Amino acid sequence: MESRLSSLLTSNDPPSEDEIQNFHRLMAAPLQELRAIDQKIADLQALLALLEDKREGIYGSLQRFIIVMSPIRRLPDDVLSEIFYQCLPTDRPPILGASDAPTLLMRVCKRWRSVVLSSPRLWAQLSISFSGEDSIYGLPGSWQFDADGKEWQQRAESTLNRRLEIITEWLARSGTCPLSL
Repeated sequence: MESRLSSLLTSNDPPSEDEIQNFHRLMAAPLQELRAIDQKIADLQALLALLEDKREGIYGSLQRFIIVMSPIRRLPDDVLSEIFYQCLPTDRPPILGASDAPTLLMRVCKRWRSVVLSSPRLWAQLSISFSGEDSIYGLPGSWQFDADGKEWQQRAESTLNRRLEIITEWLARSGTCPLSL
């Protein structure tokens, strides 16, 4: 039978009715085994999904403990302050805004905010820029002047006053540290 199958595979000749019935008999056991294997795979996939859900639930309950026991929570404030100092930009002084340390670090959690605010060395450098987006000319709609220019002037003064407040607050936080502007 194997030689006839090989012959049929290398030609386009159709098998006879007897050969077809014989092939069906020969295929019965492997097909049954294939169905059994497919069922085992389906059962194992269902079990795997169940175990993954259970694992996720257990991991979720452990996650609270993992967070609380995080090593960074046990660092003393002075070590955190030094780490934060190393986070300051090295190629330029920090800018006013939330994208650089130290202001970025203040947004992480209450403790980090407290450490940052109590570390004058973090506030001893500042880049004060009046160009590009930092400029009063960068105000939205600043190119649209009202008839007498007062609205633009009021917005410019308001922006400059707010920046002055931020700079004053920043410099006050630096304490007695030498400044780099």
